[in-house]
Amino acid sequence: MSMASEQMFHVGDRAFYAFAGRDIEVEVVEERGPLGVGGRHLVGILMRTDFAEPYEMTVPEEDLRPITAA
Repeated sequence: MSMASEQMFHVGDRAFYAFAGRDIEVEVVEERGPLGVGGRHLVGILMRTDFAEPYEMTVPEEDLRPITAA
């Protein structure tokens, strides 16, 4: 991914993130910009699960999958 790539996710967007062998629904809480290796866009996500307290972390945007309407 190059620095010229458009950011796909924005604050408030919901997406899926693969975690502990399953897809977890997360919320984007911060746009960090092209700070990753090779200019990859990083985003802060908030993960809420049944098995742990809410957890915030930074991940490459490309690790998220959009939630599509059924």
